[in-house]
Amino acid sequence: MDPEEVAEVHLELAEKYLGEGAELANRDPVQASEKLYKAAEEAVKAIANHFNPRRYSK
Repeated sequence: MDPEEVAEVHLELAEKYLGEGAELANRDPVQASEKLYKAAEEAVKAIANHFNPRRYSK
């Protein structure tokens, strides 16, 4: 799979978890924090795949 496609998948997951975390914020803060952490994790993965260092080292 192309690194850009992988980055897009991670970005979509980050948006999904961000929305779920926002919905849970007032009802279940522990679950919300887990979703928001996952959103941040997926965003970092998206950035890492977008700026893939192996692509620039050739």
